[in-house]
Amino acid sequence: MFDIITIGGATRDAFFMTDKGKIINDLHHHGKLLAFDYGAKIIPEDTTFTYGGGALNTAVACAKMGLNVSTVMNVGSEGTGTVIVKDLASAGVNTDHVTRDHKNHTAMSVIIGIPGSDHTMFLYRGANNNLQIRDWRPLRTKWFYLSSLTGESVDIIPELFSFARAHGVKVAW
Repeated sequence: MFDIITIGGATRDAFFMTDKGKIINDLHHHGKLLAFDYGAKIIPEDTTFTYGGGALNTAVACAKMGLNVSTVMNVGSEGTGTVIVKDLASAGVNTDHVTRDHKNHTAMSVIIGIPGSDHTMFLYRGANNNLQIRDWRPLRTKWFYLSSLTGESVDIIPELFSFARAHGVKVAW
């Protein structure tokens, strides 16, 4: 039995920091815009490539605390999904419940940051939108941690709470 099973997303994150963008006050919408010269090729001053997502981050954090942890997530069948599964296993996370999506790529985020300012994110949800749990019986745990779900993945929420209630599993959401 696991101490916790995380359920949700895994994402490839690409961070680009640049001072080439300009923050513009948008008087029509009472907000701010991040602008770049049209057609420009921007070379960032700093880049970082990592992995994230609510289920992935929480699973790794729990494993670092010495908990017996597994995760339920859906990643693409391409190389990025393979690296995520390997990295999770290396971090001590059980990956038996990770599914591989042959139609959608692993989720990806491109984060554009301006020094001293906030950031703007472009999100491709990909395989995260199609998380399904066909058989709940192998998910023996004390706790479920449910992170953000998108697309058709939200359909598992009623099943999760029904299974948890029937089996005395606590849910953090």
